[in-house]
Amino acid sequence: STTSSSTSSSISSSTSSSTSSSSIHHVDPVLTCLRGSIGVGGTGEALGESNFGSVGVPWSRLTSGKWYYEVEILTDDGVVQVGFADSFFLGDDTNGDGVGDDAHSWCYDGARGKAWHGGEHGHRDYGAQWKTGDVVGCLLDLSSGLVSFALNGKSLGVAFDSVATGKKRGVGVGRKVAYYPACSLELNQSVRMNVGQRPFKFLQATEEDGFKPVWDSRPKSDDEEGEEEEESELEEEEAAEEEVAPVKVAG
Repeated sequence: STTSSSTSSSISSSTSSSTSSSSIHHVDPVLTCLRGSIGVGGTGEALGESNFGSVGVPWSRLTSGKWYYEVEILTDDGVVQVGFADSFFLGDDTNGDGVGDDAHSWCYDGARGKAWHGGEHGHRDYGAQWKTGDVVGCLLDLSSGLVSFALNGKSLGVAFDSVATGKKRGVGVGRKVAYYPACSLELNQSVRMNVGQRPFKFLQATEEDGFKPVWDSRPKSDDEEGEEEEESELEEEEAAEEEVAPVKVAG
């Protein structure tokens, strides 16, 4: 489509190291190719370059709290599955298994109006069919084990209500589950993922419920940590000054 071709000019090819020995030509500061071949751009674009490649934000490692990110749909003539994966997600580009097609991922498929978790038999009708230009809101509530989605700011309701919180039983004894945004795309399908590296279109609808941008979970540099400590110290000093401010007594 015209949208896909206009986006691909700013996208560099990235191939999962698990499926190819070739070096990664470009590492996006936000996105990482998980399986297959995905073209990634500097502002969160992802373009499917293989059968059903997967891309995600594994550095986020969400283990508690409430989190939000958005996906803009750039093509709508093929399958795209957006949602979340956990630390044990694998996927299989060759067999067409992506996010939502195993026990370690959860997705909304707006091409077919489905919610997927666990593969062929783990899906149900959910939401509406999306179109080019639509924005999908992806919400993960680890305090209640819920995954929900929204379309152009309108809630589609809870898609999954049994996401494991705390330690994962049976896999990696004693290891805590970590989640991250992930998406799978058919060949030539394209999206733009925004985890908060730029302003959201619809986050204002979820802030009051305590959801944070996934971007807030990013590993902080020494400079960023220093700035946050300075801001915290300044706030403490201001609060202390307010507490000891002299009280004027009318005479």
